[in-house]
Amino acid sequence: MNEQKAPAGIEWTRIRNPDGTFRRGFTWNVFTGCLHDCEWDIAGERAECYAKTLAGRWNGRGYPNGFAATYYHPERLDLPKKYSEGAGIFPDSQSDLFGQWILKDWRLQFEGVLQTMRDTPQHIYQTLTKNTTGYRQVDGLPKNLWLGISSPPDHFVGTNLSDKGKRNYLHSAFETLGQKAADGYVTWMSFEPLSQNWAEFVEANPGALKWAVIGAASNGSTLYPPEEGHVRALIEVLDAQGVAVFFKGNMRSLPWARDHWRDDFPAFEVVA
Repeated sequence: MNEQKAPAGIEWTRIRNPDGTFRRGFTWNVFTGCLHDCEWDIAGERAECYAKTLAGRWNGRGYPNGFAATYYHPERLDLPKKYSEGAGIFPDSQSDLFGQWILKDWRLQFEGVLQTMRDTPQHIYQTLTKNTTGYRQVDGLPKNLWLGISSPPDHFVGTNLSDKGKRNYLHSAFETLGQKAADGYVTWMSFEPLSQNWAEFVEANPGALKWAVIGAASNGSTLYPPEEGHVRALIEVLDAQGVAVFFKGNMRSLPWARDHWRDDFPAFEVVA
């Protein structure tokens, strides 16, 4: 497991407890590699998934067949059990744990990951998927798992997503999150990058989200902040619904966000 330390790293893994203390944050990848091949159009250029970029920097180490393949690392399965103090753990920073290929081809191993989560109730696990129906395909998900879906990319599985395609994606995502929220799960969406105004979808699905993470677009070290109007419209709806809002550090590239900073976490019960 890799610890996410301030000020760098994936900051939302360092969850703030109800008493104001913070958990240590980690990434934990029992699976690596992803078949979604997500890309975004940014300032006339095409940016790829940051996980794919990182994998490329490792010169094939750990990815002998490239990032667009799946790798299982059984030696990592029990790592969270080494930490008795509750942490925030992101199980798929280099994969998509609920990707359709994992649910189909690696189901037994996938169930082992879920069992580790159940065996470590002191931790909070935060997953993010772009398989918008994935959570509906699994019964008995651990209650210490926060179920997240990412907002749609511009290019997905070799397809250019049209506006209609993105809207269909979000309809499916909010249907899934709404169902799971009703079942008592912490549900969330990562709007990173917030490339369009998606406020209408949140407004049309009250109760579907408990948490929203908002971020800027990036291409390497260059940041491209979202439009202020898109952010303000989304924040207005989220606040009206009582949804906790967390700005990624790259949102400091937007002056309005710097002046209206948000780093809230959803309400949850602490398990000793």
